[in-house]
Amino acid sequence: MRFADRSAVAQPPSLGVNGTGQQELVKARSYYSKTPPPDKSYGFTAYKADDVKQALRGLFHGKCAYCESKYEAVQPVDVEHYRPKGQIEDSPNHPGYWWLAMCWENLLPSCIDCNRRRGQTTAVEGMSLQELEHAYQTGNSSASGKKDAFPTQNAVWVLAEQNPDAIEQPLLIDPTRTDPSHHIRWPVDQELSVAVPVGVSPSRQGEASIHVYGLNRIGLTEARTKVLRELKVRAERVRAILDLTADPGLSEPARQDLITIAQTLVEDIAAYTQPHQPYSALAAAFFEAFQGQLAAEMAEP
Repeated sequence: MRFADRSAVAQPPSLGVNGTGQQELVKARSYYSKTPPPDKSYGFTAYKADDVKQALRGLFHGKCAYCESKYEAVQPVDVEHYRPKGQIEDSPNHPGYWWLAMCWENLLPSCIDCNRRRGQTTAVEGMSLQELEHAYQTGNSSASGKKDAFPTQNAVWVLAEQNPDAIEQPLLIDPTRTDPSHHIRWPVDQELSVAVPVGVSPSRQGEASIHVYGLNRIGLTEARTKVLRELKVRAERVRAILDLTADPGLSEPARQDLITIAQTLVEDIAAYTQPHQPYSALAAAFFEAFQGQLAAEMAEP
């Protein structure tokens, strides 16, 4: 998960002043004002319009807002409501944030596994691939996926078209509002790529987001680990090439050629950190650690 600046992408016309979203809001107000209150949520559709999906694709580069997986190659995108539109798992009598169902600021693109609840085998920090596979084979799993979950730190959920931002204290990270790097870190010195909450007293937002979004589920962990291994291979190649430049018998032109090759490989590693790349938050953590290690190694006599 990485921060995305929502202001970089214009609100889709469908959700604008004269769009179908505002028309639905008028109808929803009438629907929810009935006595007794309806026991089913209103059938919103404007948030699924093509221009909304296109805008979300541009904002997150065709990636899931939560796990950074490229969803287009394997599955359709879920247009996900950060604040649930129909009901709230953590507050059973709440009707959901229906007045935000067509609100651009409440919409995110999500892969199916981050958005829909099902049992998943989950990795933990320090686990090996063999241990993770064993957990999967023995049926060790727990439910993950956001669905209608929206936990808050103060157990407060607003009603009746109030502005929730001034009142609530959400535990789940919306990467267009909060920089996830303040709450989730990516250890790069282990066999598996596992998301971990920031801090000795772990970030509650980090813990909740990792758990609810299922950021350490087996398939996702294996996909990130593949990227981590690719980065480690490239880093070792850089080190091996730089070691060759220390040969006193090497000519200066040959030394410069090797340095150029090493620089190209470093640029290749840096390319993994770009916003359009899957798992770029992991790659950024790796690149930062690698740069620090390389600088220390180069400074040694």
